[in-house]
Amino acid sequence: MFKDFFLLCFPHVCLYCKQVISKTQPILCIGCTNDLPITQYYLHSTDNFLIHNFLHPKLTHAASFYFFSKKSIVFRIIENLKYKNTPSIGWHLGEKFGWILKENANWIKYFDCIIPVPLHPKKLKKRGYNQSDVFAQGLSITLQMPWQNNVLIRKIDTQTQTKRGRSARFENMKQVFGIIEPKNIQGKNVILVDDVVTTGATLAGCMDILSPWVNEIAILTIAVAE
Repeated sequence: MFKDFFLLCFPHVCLYCKQVISKTQPILCIGCTNDLPITQYYLHSTDNFLIHNFLHPKLTHAASFYFFSKKSIVFRIIENLKYKNTPSIGWHLGEKFGWILKENANWIKYFDCIIPVPLHPKKLKKRGYNQSDVFAQGLSITLQMPWQNNVLIRKIDTQTQTKRGRSARFENMKQVFGIIEPKNIQGKNVILVDDVVTTGATLAGCMDILSPWVNEIAILTIAVAE
């Protein structure tokens, strides 16, 4: 009776359309789920917009789960993940994307570990979790691949880059990241994980730090800007 009363007063609703949904639908209703813009980059991970955005010598594969645009369903998902204290969204998306990769992306099995893009300690303390980290954990569970969140560190707490141009963003990311115990990843093929790719400056900064130590790098993100 208490459970029924609680659900009546505080129903579980779709993040986007606010329709009441069952607990078996953790984020969105069936209609909104069907409207999600899946990129299918994982099917051509060596030849897509994302990988051509970087042209990094160690980058061999890149895939994003969804396309991202402002005020879209994916925008609302990312907004809730980052700012509404809902790390479970990241775990859910990681596990879901992991199953898709496991079933459709044969290349994924050649990688050794998953490394999330780090937050600065100040921002991590304020938010309570790293959205890229929880997404990486979800991927790790499904792919049965080691997850290492103690490899990269963010040394400088950069301000928001939304008003900066592409070249300014890349310049601003230089010297931002550092690496701890690089011998733990020496010679390995690593998957670098982030939430959303816009210009790619953050991921480029991380790849530059990892490059001297690793064999190959793949990128996986929740979304890529359209």
